[in-house]
Amino acid sequence: MTALRCRVAPIAHRLLAAPGSGEHSRSCLRCQAEEARERAVRRALASLADEVVPAPPYLAAAVMARLGGSRRAGGLAGSHHPAWARYAAAGVGAAAAAAVFAGVIRRRSRTA
Repeated sequence: MTALRCRVAPIAHRLLAAPGSGEHSRSCLRCQAEEARERAVRRALASLADEVVPAPPYLAAAVMARLGGSRRAGGLAGSHHPAWARYAAAGVGAAAAAAVFAGVIRRRSRTA
């Protein structure tokens, strides 16, 4: 029973309250040790927050080669559709959203 409580209690503490605020944590050495490990990991990760890792020099060329260098005038990078097709798709999406919105409003007005 204690092993089950030790596995379930930390999950419940994370969902319901701040770590270490539960009564079980105060009395269970296993849970206290787990919380101490979590605090140590958080401190270690926080110390890495300002560290900048430079990208390898070949990365930009590899990414552009993978994308196929598809930068065109008047188009988006990586877009293989003409501008009119993108505008038509945006218009169809807006019309669909308006139809859904109108249906919701109509349904609400019937029930009221």
